[in-house]
Amino acid sequence: MGPSFSTSRHLFGLCEKQTSCMAIHTEFSERYNNLTGKIPHSMGSLPNLRFLYLESNKFGGEVPSSLKNCKNLTILGLGHNNLSGVIPSWLGQNVKGLKLRFNQFSGNVPTQLCQLHSVMVMDFASNRLSGPIPNCLHNITAMLSSNASTREVGYTTHFAGFSIPITCSITILIKGNELEIFNLMNIFDLSSNNLSGTVPLEMYMLTGLKSLNLSHNHLMGTIPQEGPNLGSTNLSYIGNLDLCGPPLTKIYPKDEKSDNTKSMVEEDDDDKYEVYSWFYMGLGIGFAVGFLGVLGIIFFNSRCRHAYFCTECITL
Repeated sequence: MGPSFSTSRHLFGLCEKQTSCMAIHTEFSERYNNLTGKIPHSMGSLPNLRFLYLESNKFGGEVPSSLKNCKNLTILGLGHNNLSGVIPSWLGQNVKGLKLRFNQFSGNVPTQLCQLHSVMVMDFASNRLSGPIPNCLHNITAMLSSNASTREVGYTTHFAGFSIPITCSITILIKGNELEIFNLMNIFDLSSNNLSGTVPLEMYMLTGLKSLNLSHNHLMGTIPQEGPNLGSTNLSYIGNLDLCGPPLTKIYPKDEKSDNTKSMVEEDDDDKYEVYSWFYMGLGIGFAVGFLGVLGIIFFNSRCRHAYFCTECITL
């Protein structure tokens, strides 16, 4: 960790000093320094910059577009700031790690990110992103193969007569714990945003994913079951009130309808059985009452009794 600065003007001055040795300057790290203001555009004057760590400061404004001049940029760590605007869509093909969590980024997740074939970590959690999840994520080839689900990212600096291997790291949040890892793993985190729509089926083609987190958004519909679980549990989807299906315990709407229909059919059957039971009971009681009434008239009325027996005598 470098010295502590109070404003981004110091960062600007430090960056300006690095232009004299930009041929070898590949890493810029100023984490946990309470730096304020905007990220200076002069950061783009370091074309060989590979790792930029400005996490846990108080930077505001947008990410300077001058960083697109850093064609070798591999890790962009800007988490835990007050950055706003949209997610940069001009990032280069060498990017392997994007940590932008805990900022104020808004707008949609840009579809241009689907063209970053080498990216392994996309951490956009706890922002203000809205709209649907892009359905082109299966174009990120680094996340397709489970054989490449972990990878050491670094480079080698060559000097006269010797070389020095340099390995990068990135901090990620796993199960509530922030860990610094040197072997990058495939992680996709869009939790705690305002995303809407359904979970795209194409996402489940990313068989190399080790961690997927879509919790606490406004997603809806049924979680696709065609692919692998992508390292996800029910915690990956909680907080989406209109989302259902495994691994969530909320049942499918069609199953709920089926259960309701079954209950209604059973209730109708019970009602019919009760009606028929009362009908046949009433029929039996009516027959008994009628039969006993006829017998009572015959035996208690002398004229009817005489006529009845006389008729039988004649018949005999």
